[in-house]
This record gives sequence, C-alpha cells and structure tokens, in this order.
Amino acid sequence: MLGVFSIFLASVFWALDTLIRYPLMQAGVPALQIVLFEHLFLVAALFIYLTSRQQTWRLPLRGNGLNIFIIGGLGSAIGTLAFTAAFSYHNPSVVILLQKLQPLVAIFAARWILGERWNRYFMVFALLGISGALLMMGEDLLALGKRHTWQGYGDAAMAWQGYGLIFVAVITWGLATVFGKRLLNNGYNNGQILLARFGAALLTLGVLALVIQPGVFIVKNVPLEKIAALALIAGILGMSIYYYGLKRVPAHVATLAELFFPIAAITINYIAFGATISFVQAIGAALITLAALLAQRQALTDQLLQHLPSECGDQRVYSQC
Repeated sequence: MLGVFSIFLASVFWALDTLIRYPLMQAGVPALQIVLFEHLFLVAALFIYLTSRQQTWRLPLRGNGLNIFIIGGLGSAIGTLAFTAAFSYHNPSVVILLQKLQPLVAIFAARWILGERWNRYFMVFALLGISGALLMMGEDLLALGKRHTWQGYGDAAMAWQGYGLIFVAVITWGLATVFGKRLLNNGYNNGQILLARFGAALLTLGVLALVIQPGVFIVKNVPLEKIAALALIAGILGMSIYYYGLKRVPAHVATLAELFFPIAAITINYIAFGATISFVQAIGAALITLAALLAQRQALTDQLLQHLPSECGDQRVYSQC
C-alpha cells in the first residue's frame, strides 16, 4: 500500500499549493508569470541538488523525447497554465469539479498506451472513486445550479473558453500520468524524471512567453518568495513523492489515488479557514480512499497470482500451490 499512500501524501502538498496560487491570481499576477517562474525555481533547485549529490542529471533522450515533451511541455506547462487561467473564467468549484474527469483520461490511456490490463473489479473501483469525488463536490454543484453561475464570469463565449481550458488541463494531466509511468518503466530515476518534466516545461513556457507575453520576464513587484514556495511545496515535495508512489503502482491505480486531492483540500480549508465538512462530503472522502486502497490491493493480488505456478489454474489461491 506504500504506493497509494505516497500519492495520498503528494495530494496533500498539491492542496497546500492552493493557499498560495489562488491569492496570487486574485492579486493580479499573470498566470503565465506564475507558472514560468515556478518552473525556473524548480529547474534551478533540481540541478543544484543533483549536482551536489553527484547524481547524474544527464537524460537518456533516445526514444524518450515524446515522453518528456508530454509530461513536461504538455502536462507541467500547458496543463498547469490552462488550469490556473481557467479560474479567470469560472467559479473555482466548477474548475475543480470538471478536473475530476482526469482519471478517465489516465485510465483509458494507460490501457491503450502502456497495455495495462484491468482486472474484472477495476471499473467498479473506478466508478466508486469518481462517485466519491462527485459527492464531495455535490453541494457546490447544487449551489452553482441555484445561482445560475455555470455560464462563468462573462458571456457564453468566455464560458466556453473556460471550459476549453479546463479540458486541456484534464487531458494533458491525464496523459502526463501515463507517460511519466512509461519513463519510469524505461529506467529513469525520480531525479531524472523531475528534471525532464520541469526542464521541458520551462522551455515550453519560455517560448510561449516570448511569443505572446514578453512582459512576464519583468520581475518588478512580483512576489518571487511566494512563487518559490509554490515550487517547493507542489513541485519538489509533491512531485517527488508522487513519482515515488507511481513507481510502485500501475498508472490506472495511481490516478484513482489522485482523487484524494479534494479530501486534502477540504481538510486544509478546515484548518486554515474553519470551513466545515458535511456528512455527504465525509462519505465521498471515504469512498475515494476505499476505492484507491481496494484497487492497489487487487493489483498486488494479481501480481502475486502471476508468480504462482501456472498449473495450479484459477483455483491456486485456495489450494496448497
């Protein structure tokens, strides 16, 4: 269960990230500037760390270029940028609710790209976890419906732009989980995969900034210390622990464990702001946790069965084999 619990812990750090990222957006700091400098701090910190420990930072690129671009250029750069920008178009509850579609992308991509096989119970666990996420967001969803705020902060065209940004984040983050698992399967260690992810993201964001918003390179009145804290919390700590867990579980199981994020977010909001959790949300949290734990337990059972003598057949669990 170490893999799932590691991803649970990573979700806590990602939830802590929101205490800094949202106020920065509300203060008027451009999304591209936040994400660009966040990745600049990440690459610098990783390079110093790997060099000081005399670990190799050179990346075996042959056959891995597409994998690196998808986890870094798409997942870490475009996905994070789209998710951050979506809050300018929609109520945060809408953005977070629709982001819960990410596991569907990762589950099917893991089967198609990595060839991961689902056991007969997995879709039950997946539906259980997604149902839990919807229960946790259900009260916000009902409130939004009563206030008629689904259209967003502007006209219909702006609302659809916001939806487009959310789905870009959903697709790119889902694919990043799968292609990150592929890099781990190809022999990348945690340090290499983090450097590949953040380095590719920094290059992508740098090009975007030069083309569409060169003013973001000006650091006057930019709260760099808060952006550095983002890099430490969500990037260095969160992603390091996440890839540690991803190395130990199949990608389709990992994406269920990522649904722990709303549980962590609600807990942190309760501690920081006194926001309470309802009975329905508590049930949703329990369903998410149960689904992730059952999925890993079943995955471990399947691995055990594969190593037992084949002549025992389907009854080998219950026999002396």
